Amino acid sequence: MRKFLALSLLIVFLLTLFSTSVGVYLASAAPFRPGNLLFPVQRFAEDQGALLTLNSTERAQYYLSLTERRALDLAALAGTEQETLALQILDQALDRAEAAMGEAPPSDLPLLIAHLSQVVAQIDTSLAYLNVSIKEAPDLVVAFKAQVATLRALVGLVQALSNPSASSPQGTVPMALQPQGTPGATATAIATIDPHLVIFPPGSGGAEHAFFPLVDGHGNLQCEQCHQAGQFAGTPRDCIACHRNVLPANHYQGDCASCHTLASWKDIHFDHKLAGARDCAACHNRDKPANHYAGQCSACHSTQAWKPARFNHEVAGARDCQSCHRRPANHFNGQCSACHNTRAWKPAGFNHEVAGARDCQACHNRPANHYSGQCSNCHNTSAWKPARFDHTGLTDCQSCHNRPANHYSGQCSNCHNTSAWKPARFDHTGLTDCQSCHNRPADHWSGQCSKCHNTSNWSDISVSGHTFPMDHKGAKGQCSRCHPAKTPNYTCYNCHDKAKTEQKHAEKNIFDVANRCAECHPNGKKD
Repeated sequence: MRKFLALSLLIVFLLTLFSTSVGVYLASAAPFRPGNLLFPVQRFAEDQGALLTLNSTERAQYYLSLTERRALDLAALAGTEQETLALQILDQALDRAEAAMGEAPPSDLPLLIAHLSQVVAQIDTSLAYLNVSIKEAPDLVVAFKAQVATLRALVGLVQALSNPSASSPQGTVPMALQPQGTPGATATAIATIDPHLVIFPPGSGGAEHAFFPLVDGHGNLQCEQCHQAGQFAGTPRDCIACHRNVLPANHYQGDCASCHTLASWKDIHFDHKLAGARDCAACHNRDKPANHYAGQCSACHSTQAWKPARFNHEVAGARDCQSCHRRPANHFNGQCSACHNTRAWKPAGFNHEVAGARDCQACHNRPANHYSGQCSNCHNTSAWKPARFDHTGLTDCQSCHNRPANHYSGQCSNCHNTSAWKPARFDHTGLTDCQSCHNRPADHWSGQCSKCHNTSNWSDISVSGHTFPMDHKGAKGQCSRCHPAKTPNYTCYNCHDKAKTEQKHAEKNIFDVANRCAECHPNGKKD
């Protein structure tokens, strides 16, 4: 057991020693560059190397050395697929070096500034080779160059303050950065640094400018256009604070954003709801044509455009049509809504119920010799035709209808119905004197018509209880009943088949009946 523990401890010690050796080698030699599979291992080893530093100044020096190494990596990878990755890692290394310098004692800053000057020089050299990242990550390139420019200016300032007669390694110090040779000159010089050269830390609220997004029309603004004299805090955010000088006379006094968008001044769309605008006339009175509707614009127009316009009678509370609409000459003098709807003048359909119209003659003139009662007795409110008279309760037909010449003098209802004049059928119930109405032809039988004819059809005749059409079929042997002066003496055999008749009589034991029909059938009937 002791041997196993000893062996395990030895293995762990050797592995630790090996890892440490590898880490120290990678941290010092840095054989790998961004994009290499082993670069993350090397970067981890480099980060662990910072833990071996004794103080914050050495740690800042260490991170500055790593930043310079990343700058060399960028120069070596410029123009390759790994260029953008190398730029990103250099950006991170520089941020870390700046943070480490901020933790160092002020007394050591001159030493660190001198080292930073070398690092900035190497970065400037490497940036000159950029190619791929300019297209792949233009925002990153711009932001990083601005950060480097700020560091370059600060380095020049510190070096100028340390030796006013000497030039900075990066060139002559601008007048704005030169000290004045008076107490507090350093503070004065720092205060005169252009604040626009000091970039916000990447990812910070200032860098993102999320509190006032710089998009569309604001996207191309320079900082000094909104922040005057380096004043950032308290910069107004409302539109009118910046755009008052372009506000036309008698313009809408509300927020510009109610009408305009960030894309363009001419891209106008007033958000009535957002602005709480409900009184149209308050803004649009000058746009109203002469003799225009005096009510709210919203009764006809929408908030998107003046046209198309459609008057909304319900929104306007418009119920008195005549207050706006003039009727043609000799027109119905009631409300327009009795005939027309709010969508269009035509088609028009008079609504008798809405108008309370019950006296037809008040509006309609009847033709000559027309029924003098209410039109509604025959016509409906949809159309004049078809017309149907309601005869309910009316029994005196002659009071309205004139009969033709030589016509039946009784009530029309005895023959006709109220639906149509034809077909007509006379009700003979209770009437037995045919001659009182019907005139017989010349040389006609003088008896009652009902002896031969029925009330359904003149062409049918009834003889001895038998009904025959006027073609006389089946009436053989009965001629003398109607035509006594013109016919000889006929017997049954003139009409009936003799053989069949004798056979039927034989079956009944009736014999010797030849020419003796009348003895049994005196009236031409069967017993």
